[in-house]
Amino acid sequence: MTRGNKGRDDIDPSATAPETTYSQKTNSVPNGEGSPDAELWESLIGPFYDRAGAMSLSHMSSHQLEHSSKIGRILQTRTQDGEDLYPCFQFGPAGEPLAGLSDVLSVLDPGLVDSWGDALWLKAALRRFNNRSAAELMREGRIDAVLAAARSDRARWDQ
Repeated sequence: MTRGNKGRDDIDPSATAPETTYSQKTNSVPNGEGSPDAELWESLIGPFYDRAGAMSLSHMSSHQLEHSSKIGRILQTRTQDGEDLYPCFQFGPAGEPLAGLSDVLSVLDPGLVDSWGDALWLKAALRRFNNRSAAELMREGRIDAVLAAARSDRARWDQ
Protein backbone atom coordinates (compact mmCIF):
# COMPACT_ATOMS: atom_id res chain seq x y z
CA MET A 1 0.00 0.00 0.00
CA THR A 2 1.39 3.35 -0.95
CA ARG A 3 1.22 6.08 1.60
CA GLY A 4 2.18 9.68 1.14
CA ASN A 5 1.76 11.23 -2.25
CA LYS A 6 3.65 8.92 -4.53
CA GLY A 7 1.97 9.04 -7.90
CA ARG A 8 0.43 12.46 -7.42
CA ASP A 9 1.41 14.80 -10.23
CA ASP A 10 -0.01 17.89 -8.56
CA ILE A 11 1.73 17.67 -5.18
CA ASP A 12 5.42 17.75 -4.42
CA PRO A 13 5.91 16.22 -0.96
CA SER A 14 9.06 18.19 -0.33
CA ALA A 15 7.16 21.43 -0.96
CA THR A 16 4.19 20.60 1.26
CA ALA A 17 5.55 18.65 4.20
CA PRO A 18 8.63 16.91 5.47
CA GLU A 19 8.98 13.52 3.81
CA THR A 20 9.12 11.82 7.19
CA THR A 21 5.43 12.59 7.75
CA TYR A 22 4.42 10.18 4.98
CA SER A 23 4.13 6.61 6.12
CA GLN A 24 5.99 4.07 4.02
CA LYS A 25 4.19 1.08 5.57
CA THR A 26 2.89 -1.60 3.28
CA ASN A 27 -0.04 -2.96 5.25
CA SER A 28 -3.07 -3.37 3.08
CA VAL A 29 -6.54 -1.93 3.02
CA PRO A 30 -9.17 -2.82 3.83
CA ASN A 31 -8.41 -6.55 4.15
CA GLY A 32 -5.11 -6.93 5.98
CA GLU A 33 -1.46 -7.04 4.97
CA GLY A 34 -0.63 -8.73 1.72
CA SER A 35 -4.17 -9.48 0.62
CA PRO A 36 -4.93 -9.35 -3.11
CA ASP A 37 -7.81 -6.97 -2.39
CA ALA A 38 -5.37 -4.42 -1.01
CA GLU A 39 -3.66 -4.04 -4.38
CA LEU A 40 -7.05 -3.58 -6.01
CA TRP A 41 -8.10 -0.88 -3.53
CA GLU A 42 -4.75 0.82 -3.95
CA SER A 43 -5.11 0.88 -7.72
CA LEU A 44 -8.70 2.13 -7.56
CA ILE A 45 -8.48 4.73 -4.80
CA GLY A 46 -4.85 5.23 -3.74
CA PRO A 47 -2.40 6.50 -3.01
CA PHE A 48 -3.16 7.51 0.57
CA TYR A 49 -1.83 9.79 3.28
CA ASP A 50 -1.55 8.38 6.75
CA ARG A 51 -2.79 10.54 9.65
CA ALA A 52 0.56 12.31 10.11
CA GLY A 53 0.83 13.04 6.40
CA ALA A 54 -2.73 14.37 6.17
CA MET A 55 -2.20 16.56 9.23
CA SER A 56 1.03 17.98 7.85
CA LEU A 57 -0.34 18.57 4.36
CA SER A 58 -3.62 20.12 5.50
CA HIS A 59 -2.06 22.07 8.40
CA MET A 60 -4.65 20.59 10.75
CA SER A 61 -4.26 19.23 14.23
CA SER A 62 -5.35 15.69 14.97
CA HIS A 63 -8.56 17.05 16.49
CA GLN A 64 -9.29 19.26 13.48
CA LEU A 65 -8.65 16.39 11.08
CA GLU A 66 -10.95 14.09 13.06
CA HIS A 67 -13.68 16.75 13.17
CA SER A 68 -13.32 17.43 9.44
CA SER A 69 -13.70 13.70 8.81
CA LYS A 70 -16.82 13.45 10.96
CA ILE A 71 -18.55 16.25 9.06
CA GLY A 72 -17.45 15.00 5.63
CA ARG A 73 -15.07 17.82 4.84
CA ILE A 74 -12.24 15.28 4.65
CA LEU A 75 -12.73 11.66 3.57
CA GLN A 76 -11.18 9.24 6.05
CA THR A 77 -10.98 5.52 5.37
CA ARG A 78 -10.03 2.94 7.97
CA THR A 79 -8.16 -0.30 7.45
CA GLN A 80 -9.20 -3.52 9.12
CA ASP A 81 -6.31 -3.08 11.51
CA GLY A 82 -7.64 0.35 12.53
CA GLU A 83 -5.27 2.64 10.65
CA ASP A 84 -6.84 5.83 9.33
CA LEU A 85 -5.96 6.64 5.73
CA TYR A 86 -6.83 9.69 3.66
CA PRO A 87 -7.06 9.30 -0.13
CA CYS A 88 -4.67 11.77 -1.77
CA PHE A 89 -7.10 12.76 -4.52
CA GLN A 90 -9.14 14.84 -2.07
CA PHE A 91 -6.34 17.31 -1.35
CA GLY A 92 -5.22 20.20 -3.51
CA PRO A 93 -1.59 21.27 -4.02
CA ALA A 94 -1.57 23.38 -0.85
CA GLY A 95 -3.38 20.74 1.21
CA GLU A 96 -6.80 22.26 0.83
CA PRO A 97 -9.76 19.86 0.89
CA LEU A 98 -11.63 19.16 -2.30
CA ALA A 99 -14.24 21.91 -2.72
CA GLY A 100 -17.78 20.63 -2.36
CA LEU A 101 -16.80 17.32 -0.79
CA SER A 102 -19.02 17.70 2.26
CA ASP A 103 -21.99 18.63 0.04
CA VAL A 104 -21.46 15.61 -2.19
CA LEU A 105 -20.96 13.22 0.73
CA SER A 106 -24.07 14.52 2.51
CA VAL A 107 -26.09 13.42 -0.54
CA LEU A 108 -24.16 10.29 -1.46
CA ASP A 109 -23.67 8.89 2.04
CA PRO A 110 -25.69 10.94 4.56
CA GLY A 111 -24.53 8.89 7.54
CA LEU A 112 -20.91 8.75 6.36
CA VAL A 113 -20.98 4.97 6.87
CA ASP A 114 -19.25 3.76 3.68
CA SER A 115 -16.04 5.71 3.29
CA TRP A 116 -14.44 3.09 1.01
CA GLY A 117 -17.48 3.15 -1.26
CA ASP A 118 -17.51 6.94 -1.19
CA ALA A 119 -13.84 7.08 -2.15
CA LEU A 120 -14.41 4.66 -4.99
CA TRP A 121 -17.41 6.65 -6.27
CA LEU A 122 -15.38 9.87 -6.20
CA LYS A 123 -12.24 8.43 -7.80
CA ALA A 124 -13.65 6.11 -10.50
CA ALA A 125 -13.67 7.34 -14.09
CA LEU A 126 -17.29 7.15 -15.20
CA ARG A 127 -18.95 7.32 -18.61
CA ARG A 128 -21.44 9.86 -17.28
CA PHE A 129 -18.45 12.16 -16.71
CA ASN A 130 -16.81 11.36 -20.08
CA ASN A 131 -14.48 8.84 -18.47
CA ARG A 132 -13.39 11.27 -15.80
CA SER A 133 -13.92 11.05 -12.07
CA ALA A 134 -16.25 13.03 -9.86
CA ALA A 135 -13.18 14.33 -8.02
CA GLU A 136 -11.73 15.67 -11.28
CA LEU A 137 -14.97 17.50 -12.06
CA MET A 138 -15.11 18.91 -8.54
CA ARG A 139 -11.54 20.14 -8.88
CA GLU A 140 -12.69 22.05 -11.99
CA GLY A 141 -15.59 23.60 -10.07
CA ARG A 142 -18.27 21.41 -11.64
CA ILE A 143 -19.78 20.53 -8.28
CA ASP A 144 -23.38 20.86 -9.50
CA ALA A 145 -22.87 18.07 -12.06
CA VAL A 146 -21.37 15.84 -9.37
CA LEU A 147 -24.18 16.65 -6.94
CA ALA A 148 -26.77 15.77 -9.60
CA ALA A 149 -25.07 12.41 -10.17
CA ALA A 150 -24.87 11.78 -6.42
CA ARG A 151 -28.59 12.55 -6.04
CA SER A 152 -29.43 10.21 -8.90
CA ASP A 153 -27.34 7.37 -7.50
CA ARG A 154 -28.63 7.89 -3.94
CA ALA A 155 -32.25 7.80 -5.19
CA ARG A 156 -31.56 4.58 -7.08
CA TRP A 157 -29.86 2.96 -4.07
CA ASP A 158 -32.72 3.97 -1.77
CA GLN A 159 -35.36 2.21 -3.88
